[in-house]
Amino acid sequence: VNPTVDIAKKIIFDGLITKAQNVIVAKPGSGKTTVFLVDLIWRIAALAKEGNINNQLVMITSPDDTINQENIQLLNTLFNDNDFYDNLSKFLNLNFIGIYSEPKEVKGRGLEILVCSIQKATGDQHKYLKNHKILLIVSDEAHRGLGCPSRPTYTKDVGHSGSGYNAVWFNQIRELDYHLWIGMTGTETHSMNTN
Repeated sequence: VNPTVDIAKKIIFDGLITKAQNVIVAKPGSGKTTVFLVDLIWRIAALAKEGNINNQLVMITSPDDTINQENIQLLNTLFNDNDFYDNLSKFLNLNFIGIYSEPKEVKGRGLEILVCSIQKATGDQHKYLKNHKILLIVSDEAHRGLGCPSRPTYTKDVGHSGSGYNAVWFNQIRELDYHLWIGMTGTETHSMNTN
């Protein structure tokens, strides 16, 4: 948690601007999605509020819809817990608006969490996301959909299928207006370690 929060502080308070994805590598089943991610959302949203960023849109994506559904269920459980919701407001000064599964549902105010497939976020609903400033993007299973055909280092990446491999998801995410982009993986690729 601490190194990630330190990066968020530099972006929010020092104005560090980067389109790079920050990669978190941890073993499969270690709790990246269900423990670490949920904690990180509140911490970074609270930092943003402290830094006068009032629209705290958090976008969580995965190419695996099972992971997305589990995230939605977990976050809805928290959202519907009155004590938890009140504590977010009381101790972190967060105005938690809602959880969505469709980019077109985002309103652009308060703390909103969008959980959808990377395919949806970079496909036909990409245009809706381009209308909003995004506080945090988390790409779970980040090793999928990354790479670049013009660099030989990427040929060792997971998912590389030859000359047609052009990292569409990766490039579409970079078109969005975001403060911080984190990739989480249990299977890091060659490019994550070298570029």
